[in-house]
Amino acid sequence: MLDQTAATMPAYHVDAADPQRLRKAIEDVRLGTSRWRLAFTLAWLDISNRYRGSVLGPFWLTLSTGVMLAGLGLLYARLFDLPLREYLPHLAVSLVIWNAISQMVNDSTTSLISSEAIIRQLPLPYTVHALRCVMRNGIIAAHNLPLILLRAQQPGSMLRLFSPPRTAPPPPRKTSDIAPDAPAEWPG
Repeated sequence: MLDQTAATMPAYHVDAADPQRLRKAIEDVRLGTSRWRLAFTLAWLDISNRYRGSVLGPFWLTLSTGVMLAGLGLLYARLFDLPLREYLPHLAVSLVIWNAISQMVNDSTTSLISSEAIIRQLPLPYTVHALRCVMRNGIIAAHNLPLILLRAQQPGSMLRLFSPPRTAPPPPRKTSDIAPDAPAEWPG
């Protein structure tokens, strides 16, 4: 590179008045989304490689999420004095969605770094690697859907899922709890 003269080096023309970044970004997104099958295949390959030696595969995540749901559901239903049958579906949906979002954000920070070998070897749009991360986490999150769908077996349970859980009514107040010599109206 040092022994090349200015005449033999490639010239790069950049016009500051006409930046090309937005056009290139839109083109990358268009090309990347058109290759969604490649991103899905790479995501499936990532999952199969990750759980290659495991008997249960990604269902280990479902099992651990189910155990956590059982523990948290029993504990919080008792602490908040809520019926477990009403509280557990809300906890299941929120925990599964939170785990999916959390894992997606964590994986997105290293999606391009972990795809470095493919990026250096193949001229693929960067959007393919981002879609690969999203699809991989979507497939893994789909393994937790049975935890939510088990509750959907009962009639009307999915309708109750989108309403807030009912809290226990407050205990009735006793007249002995109020001080007998307290005035009815406090002077303001």
